[in-house]
Amino acid sequence: MSTNSLPLCRLGVSIGYWSIILMATILLFAQLLPQFLAAGYQGVFPMLSPTRTLVEWAFPILQISLAAGVALLMTAPRSAKVLPWGIACLMFTVGAFLWPSIVYMLDLSNTWLASGLGGFGYPSIVPCIQAWLFSGMLFQLSTWGRKESTLVRVASPKGTELQDGWNKPVSGLRFLLWAGGLFLAVWFALYYLPILIPKLSVYYFQYFRLLMMLPQIGMFILFLFLGVFAGRVSPINRLLKTLSSSDDSDDASAEPAAVVNHMRSSGAIAWGMFALAVFSIGSYLASQRILAPKYASKQLDKSKAVIDDFNRKFQEANKETVSSIGTAAPNLQMESLQGDSFSLESLKGKVVLLNFWDTKYPASTIEIPSLQAIFNDQSGDGIAVIGISAEPKKTLEAFLRSQKVTYPMVSGSNWQPPFHQLTTKPITYVIDRQGIIRVRLVGFQGYAKLKSAIENALLAESKPAEGEKQTNEDLNDPPAVPK
Repeated sequence: MSTNSLPLCRLGVSIGYWSIILMATILLFAQLLPQFLAAGYQGVFPMLSPTRTLVEWAFPILQISLAAGVALLMTAPRSAKVLPWGIACLMFTVGAFLWPSIVYMLDLSNTWLASGLGGFGYPSIVPCIQAWLFSGMLFQLSTWGRKESTLVRVASPKGTELQDGWNKPVSGLRFLLWAGGLFLAVWFALYYLPILIPKLSVYYFQYFRLLMMLPQIGMFILFLFLGVFAGRVSPINRLLKTLSSSDDSDDASAEPAAVVNHMRSSGAIAWGMFALAVFSIGSYLASQRILAPKYASKQLDKSKAVIDDFNRKFQEANKETVSSIGTAAPNLQMESLQGDSFSLESLKGKVVLLNFWDTKYPASTIEIPSLQAIFNDQSGDGIAVIGISAEPKKTLEAFLRSQKVTYPMVSGSNWQPPFHQLTTKPITYVIDRQGIIRVRLVGFQGYAKLKSAIENALLAESKPAEGEKQTNEDLNDPPAVPK
C-alpha cells in the first residue's frame, strides 16, 4: 500500500500543532495582562510594550507556519477527507488578513476592525477559528486512521492495537469540534452581531452585563480546549507512524485487496492555497505600515467633525434666548411604560424635571444615574422626574431594565410647543410648583447641577410668570464628548 503521503501528514500535524500552541500561549498572555493591570497590578505595565512587539512579529510568523502545516496535512490520502477542512482553514486565513486592507481602502467604520487581541490590533477570534478548523482536519484524519486499522487488523495483530489507539483522538476531537463550535458561535453573536446589526449595540452593551466577564470566561474555556486539543493531538503522529509501518510491511498478507484508495490530494491545491495565505499575511503587514496610518488620520478627522458639529449645536442651543422661560408649561398628556396615565396639570404642587433624551446620545444615557439619584433623594420632597424619549417602547424597556430606572419613563413624540422642536438631546426643563417653566438645561447634567436647577426654580416662583427671558450659558456644564 502506498503511503508516501503519511510522512508529510505527520510533519503537518507537528508544525500545525506547535503553531497553535504557541499562538494560544501568546493569546492568553496578551489577554491576561490587561486583566492584571485593571486589577491594580501596576508591575505588569512595563510588559505591555514587549507583548505588543511579540504579537506584532510572532503572530505573522506563526500564521505562516500554521498555513504550512495545514498545506502538508492536505496531502493526506483523499479518503481521509481532510481537503475541504484544509481549504476552509486557508481561505479563512486569507480573508482574515485581507480584510483590514479592504476596510482601509474603502474607508469603512473602525467598528469593522473591532475585537483586537487585548488592544494589540490583532483579531483574537482568528486563531481560535483556525484551531477549530485544524481540529476538524485532525478529526477526519483520525477517523480515517481508525478505519484503516480495521482493514489492517484482518491480516496483522497490530490492527486491533491501532484501532484502540485511534479511539481516544477520535472521541476527544469530536467533543472539541462540537464544544468549540458552540463557543465560537456565542462569541460571534456577542461580539460581532452588533456590528452587523447596529441597533443591537445598545441592547447588548447595556443589558448584557455578562460582556464585562466574557474575557475571563473565554480564557478559562480556552485553557480547557487547549488541554483537550494537546491531549488528543499528541498520539496522532505516533499512530500514523505505526500505521505507516504496518502498511509498508513486505508481508503481502498485510495488504488486503479491499484497502481504500490512497491517492494523495492534489499538491497543486495545497501549495497554491498556502502561497495565497502567505500573500495575504504579507499584505496585512504592509497595510499596517502604509494604509493604517492614513486610515487612522481619516477616522480622526471624522471624529473631530462629529464632535465639532455636536459642540456647535450645543453652543447654539445654549446661546439662544429661551422664550418659554417664565411661561406656563402645556398640559402634556402622558402614559408611562408601566401603563400609568398622568398629565403635567396633575403634577402641580411639585417641581417637575422633564428630561427629553435618547439612547443613541451618550450624554443622555450618562445623565440617567444623576436623574435617578435626584428621584431617590427628593421624590418625597415634592420633586417629580419624568423621562421622555421618541424611541419605541420595546427599545426603552430593554435599555432601562439594565439601568434599574424607577422614575416614570414615557415613549412619545409630537408634543406641544415648546417641547416640539428639540435640536439636541438631552434637554431638561425644570417646571415649578405652579406649572411655570423656570429652567432649561441642555446637555449632560450632573447631580449637583440638577439640584441647583431645582433650587433656582423654587426661588423663581416669586417672579412674574410672563415676560421672563433666560439664556442657558450660566446653567450648563460643557457636555460629555460622545464616544
